[in-house]
Amino acid sequence: MTQRKALHISIVPPSAISESEMAQMKSLYLAHHHIAAGACEARIRHGFDQMVLFKDRRTQRIVGFKGIRRSIHRLRGCLRPIMAVYLGQLYVEKAYRNLKPVQKASIRIFLKQKLLRPWYKTLIWADALTYKPYLLMVYNSRRVYPHPEGETPPRYQALMDELGERHYGERYDARTGCVRKDGLLLKPHVAPIVPRLLKNPYIRFYTEKNKGYKQGNGMLVLTDYSWGTMLRVGKKLLKSWWRTQEKKLKQHLGCLPQRAAGAPKKGGQNKGSFLERI
Repeated sequence: MTQRKALHISIVPPSAISESEMAQMKSLYLAHHHIAAGACEARIRHGFDQMVLFKDRRTQRIVGFKGIRRSIHRLRGCLRPIMAVYLGQLYVEKAYRNLKPVQKASIRIFLKQKLLRPWYKTLIWADALTYKPYLLMVYNSRRVYPHPEGETPPRYQALMDELGERHYGERYDARTGCVRKDGLLLKPHVAPIVPRLLKNPYIRFYTEKNKGYKQGNGMLVLTDYSWGTMLRVGKKLLKSWWRTQEKKLKQHLGCLPQRAAGAPKKGGQNKGSFLERI
């Protein structure tokens, strides 16, 4: 029987990343991205306030990571100051995605933010080079922009434009909300959009909104991460944990056959399993 995977999640300043850890991170990232090793390390070291490290709990091997960068904003019509949390340079090995590492990390980021600045409104944003960051947001938060079911409210649009112009300058197109890139960062095997995926309305919306995605362009996406969002994500994590425990108990009692490693799952697919498969 294969040993079940478990994750250890830590949030550290880039300066605390050891040479050994950096080598593992570059190895992971370079396998899937068109970027030089030196440029990859420079972005990790100097492009973020903090890095989230996902490690295999048993071996302590890094199996994924993502960067965090914060900026403070004030918007007309919003009494509270806004903490905009950028998440970028994300990669997690496919075998560990079913453990919901990004969702777990987002709760920790939110709670730490609320502990340090409880009066600030927290928004999370990303420059989505693929549909996957967008799906993670729309499947875990009620207020995500842009959205296929309506226009982005003016104050959120104003913040997105401010973020785009501040971080990308002339490469940001306020008309489309997308960022023009100098070339393809992702290698061809990373998140290709095949016809069957276009049946999903959010993926279809992503391709319509970010018409230059095949050239490597990104789409700015933003979510209002509130206490309600955290509870929503936490509830999903609890359900996922409970299903795992229930399945383990049934297998222990002999009610369920052991599934061989790599064998396909039976039954319907929920949103979580869809995200894991893609």
